[in-house]
Amino acid sequence: MTKATSRRITRVTALLFAGAVTVAIAGAPTVSAAPVTKTAFSLLLGSTGSGSSSENAFVNESMSVTTDAELPGFSRFSSSSECYCTVSWTNHSTGDSGQWKSGGTFDEPPTFTGSGNISATVAVTPGITYLPGQGSWVAP
Repeated sequence: MTKATSRRITRVTALLFAGAVTVAIAGAPTVSAAPVTKTAFSLLLGSTGSGSSSENAFVNESMSVTTDAELPGFSRFSSSSECYCTVSWTNHSTGDSGQWKSGGTFDEPPTFTGSGNISATVAVTPGITYLPGQGSWVAP
C-alpha cells in the first residue's frame, strides 16, 4: 500500500467517524424541564392581632405564588414564617374563588385554584391590614 492510499483511507475513515458522531448528536432526544413560574405580589403592610405568635407586631411582607406546568390547576403560595396572612384568590376564567391561610410554616402543599387567569388580595389575619398585597398570574 502506498503512502497516498494510506492517507486516503485515513481521511475517509475520519470523515465517516465525524459524520457518524454528527448524526448521533443531531438524532439524540432533547430533555427539558417543565417551566415553573414565580410571581411576586405587591407589598403587604399591617400589624398582627391577638391569636398570632407575636401580637401587635408590624408586618412588612412580600408574598409570592409559584405555578408548575406539571401540576396544572395548582398554585403554591409562599411567605415568611412570621406572616399570618390570608390570600383571597379568584379565578376569572372559571369563576371559582377561595382562601389560603399562612400558618407560619414552610413548604405548604399547593392549593387547587384551577387553570386560568387568577388574581388575589393578601390581608393580615388576625390583625389590621394597612396596605393589602395584590397579585395576578396565569395557572397552567
